[in-house]
Amino acid sequence: ACNRATTLASMFRVTNQEFAPFMTTIVIAVYVMSSYASVTSNAITIGEFLTSVAVWRSIGGAYQNAYRDMLKVQQAAAPLLNIIHYMNLPVDTLDRLEVNRELLSLGFVAQSQAHEALFSGKMASSSLVDTSGNV
Repeated sequence: ACNRATTLASMFRVTNQEFAPFMTTIVIAVYVMSSYASVTSNAITIGEFLTSVAVWRSIGGAYQNAYRDMLKVQQAAAPLLNIIHYMNLPVDTLDRLEVNRELLSLGFVAQSQAHEALFSGKMASSSLVDTSGNV
């Protein structure tokens, strides 16, 4: 299954890369087929004909570059959608912040009571402080 998917992906990649050059060749061929009679009947010179072919070739090259850039954008779209999906997932940072603050305040109270028990001789009333005296 993986080899078939890789083969199909490679086939589509090559097809996409060769589409614009193929279309450029088709357009030039259509121009040549429609204009050769004008050259043979001396309606246009051979220089004008070749210049027109060169213009069509350069237009095709510009479209090839634009199509290649469009393919790059298309390849970037799927990873960008993944990033957008993950960035828009719900978060629990506010819940974690509240729990963390509560734990910090409990720890501060326990630390204060442990300090009192250690230095004043009073017993601590917190469940977080060991009152057995074994250190």
